[in-house]
Amino acid sequence: MSPGVQESMCLVGMDETFRNGERLMKQLAGVDVDDETIRKRSEAMGALVEKENKVEEERYDWEKRTEEIPQEQLPASKYLYVSADGAKVHLIEDGWTEVRSGVVFDARIKEGKPVRETTTYVGSFEESHVFMKRLYAESYKRGVDKAEKVAVLGDGAQWIWNEADTHYPSAQHILDYYHGAERIWAIGALLYGEGDPAVKRFTKPYTTCLKKSQVETIIGKLKRIKSKSKKTKETIGKAIVYYQNNKDKMRYATYKRKGYFIGSG
Repeated sequence: MSPGVQESMCLVGMDETFRNGERLMKQLAGVDVDDETIRKRSEAMGALVEKENKVEEERYDWEKRTEEIPQEQLPASKYLYVSADGAKVHLIEDGWTEVRSGVVFDARIKEGKPVRETTTYVGSFEESHVFMKRLYAESYKRGVDKAEKVAVLGDGAQWIWNEADTHYPSAQHILDYYHGAERIWAIGALLYGEGDPAVKRFTKPYTTCLKKSQVETIIGKLKRIKSKSKKTKETIGKAIVYYQNNKDKMRYATYKRKGYFIGSG
């Protein structure tokens, strides 16, 4: 089997289910290959890439770095962003498992607004402290030590901020604006019903406060809401705790004045 065919199997194996990969190989390359062969080839390539990634992760880990990249080879960005997230996915053999993903991207200011430039991605099923070493290695190659300003964007999960304190102690921590606003929308939907125009009217004053960094005002407003619904009261209570715990990372008006993105996109 030619190297080109093997590479094509890996590409369709990454982009589609293995069964669909079998169909695509026939349709696009005119090659008959079964889904099991695509699976084996894709997993073998994945194992090889993962081995290389692990070597690189150890090489650039800030705690036990064995190699420095010459500073002149590292990019120098005005703004460099690091963002991490986690989600549950269901695997056939292992059941529900946490998968973590991260991005590193640089930005510049154009006409007074931040403009995203180059983005790189990492992902794994590792524990948070191991995964963040992987993400740090990527940010190191992207010149995190040379960037003028570094920001960490997250959804409020405590593991993100804990690891950010370890790996990026001087970075600006920003709670992704979408996650800050979505709790208000969820409360509005419970109060008025999903899709009701009243939800938007209810949400508007809160998001205005959010954009002005008036988190304490939001907390006060939420405490005054009356509802007989147990679910609604629980959702409001959780939102109040969320805003109290993250208010120091929700100074969106200040972040925008300083040229930062307030969302990861």
